[in-house]
Amino acid sequence: MLNRLKIYLHNKSSIGLGSRHGAPQGSVLGPLQLNVYINNFPCIINKVSNTILFADDTNILVSSDDLNELNSKIKFSSALYLKMVSK
Repeated sequence: MLNRLKIYLHNKSSIGLGSRHGAPQGSVLGPLQLNVYINNFPCIINKVSNTILFADDTNILVSSDDLNELNSKIKFSSALYLKMVSK
């Protein structure tokens, strides 16, 4: 889907630019799309870590007493995150 974006000012318009992804900047749909996109992330990753979401900031907290286990949890959390954002 290709949307044409134009800016109107004093009865004049800009040249239309195409956008294939997301919502236009300043759109009321932008924050809603972000919430829908990241809302399930804590449910997916909470098996090995804790997740804190605030606005558009995500913190992934991983802890362990064992260094090897900690390393495994970090790799697993990172892989899940990268899989989610690469869709």
